[in-house]
Amino acid sequence: MVGLRSFFGAAIRFALPVLAGILLSGILLIPSAAALFGGSGEGGRGTAAGGIAGLFTDPAMWKPQFLILRLCYTPYGIGLSAFAGVALLGRAIGKSRLREKLLSFLLLVFFCIPLFGYLLNGGLYSKDKVFIPFLPVLCAEVGLYVENQLVRKRECGKNRSTGNFKRKVMTELRELLPYLIVLILMWNAKQETYFEPYWHLGILDVICVTACYLAWRWFPAKKRLRGRELPFLPLVFSAVILAFAGKAINQEKHVMIPRKTYEALTDSKIAAAIREIRAEDPGWYRMEQYGDGGQNLANVNRIWDIGQNVSTIYSSAYNAEYKKFRDETYGINEAFRNRMMQTVSDDPLFWQFMGVKYILAETRPEGYELYRDYGDFQVYRAISAAPVAYVTDQVVSETEYKSLPYPQNQEILETAAVIPDQEMRKTTAAIPDQEKSAKSVDNFRAAADSDTKNGSVGPLFHSCFQKVNLEIPETDQEDLRIQKTADGYEIETKKSVTVSATLPGAAEGATLLAVSFEVENQKASHDMFIRINGQTNRLTGINHTYANGNTQFNYLVTMKEDGTVFIRMGKGHYILKNFETWTGMAQPLEKTEQLYSQAVTLIGGTTATYGGDGITGVVSAERDGYLITSIPYDENFVLKVDGKETLLFRANTAFLGAKIPSGEHKIVLVYHAPGRTAGSWCSLMGGMLALILVICEKKKQQNGSERAGESKMLQKQRKYYIIRV
Repeated sequence: MVGLRSFFGAAIRFALPVLAGILLSGILLIPSAAALFGGSGEGGRGTAAGGIAGLFTDPAMWKPQFLILRLCYTPYGIGLSAFAGVALLGRAIGKSRLREKLLSFLLLVFFCIPLFGYLLNGGLYSKDKVFIPFLPVLCAEVGLYVENQLVRKRECGKNRSTGNFKRKVMTELRELLPYLIVLILMWNAKQETYFEPYWHLGILDVICVTACYLAWRWFPAKKRLRGRELPFLPLVFSAVILAFAGKAINQEKHVMIPRKTYEALTDSKIAAAIREIRAEDPGWYRMEQYGDGGQNLANVNRIWDIGQNVSTIYSSAYNAEYKKFRDETYGINEAFRNRMMQTVSDDPLFWQFMGVKYILAETRPEGYELYRDYGDFQVYRAISAAPVAYVTDQVVSETEYKSLPYPQNQEILETAAVIPDQEMRKTTAAIPDQEKSAKSVDNFRAAADSDTKNGSVGPLFHSCFQKVNLEIPETDQEDLRIQKTADGYEIETKKSVTVSATLPGAAEGATLLAVSFEVENQKASHDMFIRINGQTNRLTGINHTYANGNTQFNYLVTMKEDGTVFIRMGKGHYILKNFETWTGMAQPLEKTEQLYSQAVTLIGGTTATYGGDGITGVVSAERDGYLITSIPYDENFVLKVDGKETLLFRANTAFLGAKIPSGEHKIVLVYHAPGRTAGSWCSLMGGMLALILVICEKKKQQNGSERAGESKMLQKQRKYYIIRV
C-alpha cells in the first residue's frame, strides 16, 4: 500500500508541471481549437456534424487501412523505402517476447487505423505528413529488426545440425513473410495517383530487397567476407535505392524547382516594389501578384509587407462563407487540384469586386493600366477598383441577384450591392439607369440578348454581355479526337494539346470573354484540365485526398486583339455539356465610380491600423444606405458606428455588411477570437499553478537544507560525544 501511495504521489508531482504548461498555452490552444472546430472551415470530417466526437462513432474511422505508401517514397510523409514496412512487420510477427513486440504493434495501430490520422491532424483529414514525428521511432524499429536478424543468424550457424527440420522451415517462412506482405501491399498501391507512374520501381525495390535477404540468409554464418561478417544486405540496398528514389520522385512530383525559379519567386525587388507602393498609397485596398500556375501556387499565402492585403488563402481552417462565394455564387475558376486552395484568379471582374487596386504581373489585365515598370515585372493599377469598405444605396435583394445567370451574376456587382431580403428597406431606391455612357457602349447594350431580364432586376441592370458561338475545330486523329455534340463537345486526347477556336458574331468592341460548361470525366480516377486564354479549370481524380469536385467550369478572361481563343486541353477523355459563350465589356466607368464613391477612410492610415484586432475609419454618407465590405462574414466580428454596436449581416451573400444612416460616422470593426476569454482564464490559472509549484519547490529545497544542517549538527555532536568518551 505504501508503494502504491508513493507511485501516485510521484505521478502527481510529474503531472502538475505538465498541466501548468498546458494551461499556460491556453490563450493560444483554445482559440485555435475554436477556429478549427467551430465552423471556420469545412475542410475535414472533424469539422462536420458531430465534430471530433463524430469521428469516434464513425465505423469507417476504425476500419484498418494497410497503406504501405504511408511509410515509403513520398516527400510529404515519412519517406522511407519499402524496407521500413518489412522491418515493422518483421518485428511484429517475428519470434520474440511480447514486450519486445509491443512498440511494433502500437505503431501498426497508429499507421493503420484512420482515426489516429484524423486526431493527429486536428480532426480535419488524415494525411501522411502527420506521422512524420514517428520517423525516429520507426528508424529505431528498423535498427532493432536488423540487430535481431544478425543475432538469429549467429544462433542458426551454431545450431545448424540440431533441431526439428519442420520447425526450422516454419521459422524461415515466418522471417520471409514480411517481405511477401509488403510485396502484396505495394502491388495494391500501384493505382495511387502519384505512385502510378513509377509503381514498378516500388515492386522492383521489394523484389531486390527480398533477394538480398535470401542471399544474406543463405550465406554461411561462420564464413567471413574479407575477414569481416557479411553486412545485412537488405539494409544496404534499401539505403541506396532510397537515395535514388527520393531524388527521382521529388523531380517527378515537381517538388524540386530550378534555382532561377526560386530566385525569381523570392526576389527582394518584389518586396521593395510593394513597400514603395504602400508608402506612396497607404489606403485600404488589396494588392495581388499574378503569374503562371507555379508562381500562383508559390504565392498563395505570401505577403511581402504587413500592409499588403490579398484575396487568396490556402488553409485547412478557411472561411466557409468566402469559399462558397468563390466556388458556387460567383463562379471563380479552380486551377488546382486541392479543394481548399483558393488561389489568385485572373478574372478581371473579381479583381475589381475584391478591391485589388494593384497587380504585379507580366502582362496587362483588362481594366488595369501600367503604373510602374520594374524590368522583370510590371505593376498595373486598376482604373476603378472597389474599396474594401464603402457605403451605398444602390442595392438589389439576394433573391433578385440569385435569379441572374452566369456571367451576369458577376457583372451586376460592378453597379450594385446585394442585400438579404429581410434587410431591404421598403423605400430602397432603384439603381439609377444613367444613360451617360459612350455611344459604342449604348450600341453594345442594345445588342445584348434578353437573358438578363429576370424579374425586377431587368429595369435596374443592363448587361454588357451577349451570347456568341465558340467554334472549336473538330478532328479525329490517333492522338486527338474532338467531336461536336448537341450541347457541347466530346474530347479524347492522349496528351495535352492546344487548339485555336474562333468567335463568329462577336460584337465589335468586346474585351471580355466568358465561357461556361459542365464536365463529365470519362476517366474519373484521373485529373483533367482545360485552359482558355491562360485561365485554367481543373477537375481532380476522385481518389485524390483533396478532390475538388469541380465539374462546372467557368471562365472570364481578357480577349485577344484578333479575337482568337487559345484552348489547352489536358490528357484524358471527357464530355463538355451545356457549352455557352458570351463576349462583352465591363460596365460603364461612371456606374462603378458611383457605386464606390463613398469609401471608408482609415484613421491614421494602414500603419496605425494594422497589428491589432480592429480597424477604425470614417465615412460620409449622403443618404441612408448600407455599409458594404469585401471582408468575409464571421459572426465574431463586432461593428460600432459612432460608439453604438450595429447589427452585421451578409452583404453580397458572403461579406460583412450593415445599415448606415446618412451623415458622417466613425466606424470601428473589431474581431473577437472565439475562445479568447476561456483561453485567458486557462493561462491565468496556469500561471498561478506554476507560481505555486515554484514556491513549493523552493520551500522543499529550503526545508531540505535545514534538515541537512540539523543532520550535520547531530553528526558533529555525536562525534564530539564519542571523542569525549
